[in-house]
Amino acid sequence: TNLSHDLRTPLTSMIGYIGLIKQNTDEKDKNYEYAKIVQKSSLRLENLIDNLFMYSKLISNDINMKLVTVDINIFLTQIIELQRINISFKPAKNKIFLKIDIDKFQRIMDNLFENIRKYGISDDIALIQVIENSEDVDIVVSNKTKEELTDKIELLTNRLYVGNVERKNGSSGLGLSIVSELTKHMNGRISIEFKNHCFILKLTFPQNYK
Repeated sequence: TNLSHDLRTPLTSMIGYIGLIKQNTDEKDKNYEYAKIVQKSSLRLENLIDNLFMYSKLISNDINMKLVTVDINIFLTQIIELQRINISFKPAKNKIFLKIDIDKFQRIMDNLFENIRKYGISDDIALIQVIENSEDVDIVVSNKTKEELTDKIELLTNRLYVGNVERKNGSSGLGLSIVSELTKHMNGRISIEFKNHCFILKLTFPQNYK
């Protein structure tokens, strides 16, 4: 955790200077292309370090959860409206209140959206549903994928699985691990299915009745 934190400061400085170099270089100059490559790699490294920092804090229980009660239908609507991917949202018929940490829940959804961008079929529409059960609530995220996940579902939330085995799309293998750990810290649970070339992830939280 300390190491990942210490890496942030010099990297932030590097990204700032790379941006200045790119800004002050003619686009026709070959150095502009070099600066773009370095900038892209640096931003990827920043994301990897951020994931490492978050995951380290989660598994060491060194993280504060600020749980507040929110209407999850309204909250998800606001989050989805900001995305640049095709998403169909089906809220629950009734008002649904969950006790969550707003920032951490946003992080969960950001990771799931990133997963759709990396592994989903670009022209397909992802589906997010809120389903009310007797005592809890399911938030189901599903999207078609070209990936063959039949024998891999149980491994997907294992830390560094993709990073060690496949190295696909620059993934660290921590995205779904972070989703799983954050969900647990908010008294929820996660389950994953793969059927008919569709990746289905379900987050289940206890309902907070108002």
